[in-house]
Amino acid sequence: MSKPVLVIRFPGYWKEVQWDISRKAIYDNKPLNQDYHVMVLVDNEVEEVKFECYNSPHELEKLEEITKLVKMSIERCLRQEEDLRKKQKENE
Repeated sequence: MSKPVLVIRFPGYWKEVQWDISRKAIYDNKPLNQDYHVMVLVDNEVEEVKFECYNSPHELEKLEEITKLVKMSIERCLRQEEDLRKKQKENE
């Protein structure tokens, strides 16, 4: 059986650095990428990160868990990027 497809849509208003950091966190998540074909998109039609899954034999609870973990990873990366920017401004 082929792997299911997990589509993650980022809001179009995000800055490019936010997309890059979040995309890297998702693609570096080896267990996620072993179980799913992951597509990360920038979508001007969404206001927050949106998850879609296609061709999945997994139960709903598993998909909800994956969505929650990926959201947490994105939020952590964005916080780290913001903290780094603040430190850089303080050092100027």
